[in-house]
Amino acid sequence: MAFSIAPIAIEAAITVGINVVNRFFQEKTKKKEDLVSVGLAVGYFYNFLEPLNNVLTNEAFKLYKPVGNNSLTQDSPYTSYKIDDVNVEVIIPKRLDVEAILACENEFKNSNKGFFYLPQNNRFYGINYLASSANNKERLIILDFARPSLAAKQFYEQILGIRPFNNDEKWMATQFSELAAFKQSLINLQKLGYGVLVNKLHFKDIG
Repeated sequence: MAFSIAPIAIEAAITVGINVVNRFFQEKTKKKEDLVSVGLAVGYFYNFLEPLNNVLTNEAFKLYKPVGNNSLTQDSPYTSYKIDDVNVEVIIPKRLDVEAILACENEFKNSNKGFFYLPQNNRFYGINYLASSANNKERLIILDFARPSLAAKQFYEQILGIRPFNNDEKWMATQFSELAAFKQSLINLQKLGYGVLVNKLHFKDIG
């Protein structure tokens, strides 16, 4: 039997959603508990970390490295890593200011670029990585800068008109709340049926 909902209930639900958004976009009525980072983290997780988790559930991880301008196919050269030798690090800034963001960028740019293939979506995903070899074992760290977390900075500064001065106690507290919410949202999501990431996902706070 198909599920149905009364039109009046639908209208009430839509009104609730609109009212929350209207409050959220006005600094005077926005509550400090209204954190934009939760939604940003959910999008980041399902667009990047979940596809990566799906690949890591296999026995081996295939890292494809582009050669020149050649198009990647499943027959392209790759390096295979045992899953036990693969970890994931997510870079998150400690603050939402230029210095912290640049420190993250500098850390991230020292990594290499590669790809992995996701059969379910029939496409390649780009990743950054650090590879090492010790005691005849190849180890791989998949490194990613969680840039969606930076959208919180744009929201507060460009939409709500917050001035980005580090001596503003309220703005500093907001930064810490948003970044903590972003990280905790990822932690909670990885526990919801994503057992591989629970053991492999680590955070690198920089800045």
